[in-house]
Amino acid sequence: ERIARGGFAAFEQRFDPRGNVIARWFTGADGEPVEGPEGLARIEVEHDPLDQPLVIRGFRPDGSPLPELRIDYTPCWDVDRLRFTTADGAPWLNRQGYATMDLVHDACYTHIETRYLDEAGNLVHAQPADAG
Repeated sequence: ERIARGGFAAFEQRFDPRGNVIARWFTGADGEPVEGPEGLARIEVEHDPLDQPLVIRGFRPDGSPLPELRIDYTPCWDVDRLRFTTADGAPWLNRQGYATMDLVHDACYTHIETRYLDEAGNLVHAQPADAG
């Protein structure tokens, strides 16, 4: 019953030499690939030299790829932009209706607004940072 509610029986992780998770996969009771909590059977994470995640790749239980999440940072290492893309970098419209989430910062790199853009870069929605 718990497996049915959670969607998986176990998960395994692989780490790089610096301790960053670089892969995680979910399995069912018989060891078969199954979807985990975010609907992904496996993820792979690519980090920069400062251990910031740059790309998160997701895969279905059959091994086929899902859109990638690419992460850009400000010079102060705050998240600046999240982009959903195909493996070759083309924008991908996610289930929430946007392909890019821009975190707008002021001159002091304080987050002041979040802008959601479609795959062509058109504004879908904007939300002030203090809107919760």
